[in-house]
Amino acid sequence: MIPFIFSVIALTTIGFGDFAPSTDLGKVFTIIYVFIGLGILLGFVNASAEYFRRRQKERVSRRRKIHRKNPENTMEVQEDIE
Repeated sequence: MIPFIFSVIALTTIGFGDFAPSTDLGKVFTIIYVFIGLGILLGFVNASAEYFRRRQKERVSRRRKIHRKNPENTMEVQEDIE
């Protein structure tokens, strides 16, 4: 349980101070761990944002196709997009 708590505190850069490395090797490990972990965390956030951005584009594209097939529903499509 303690490694998980340390991971969350270190990678979210909260740093409460209740868990802190005391040896030089522990400090070096923590520095490397935080940089690698932040890279992985940012990669996950980027991938998630890209996924939701792509879904939004697909939704808008589908609505535009519906609009092209049935131009009488122009107002409904515009209200959905806004």
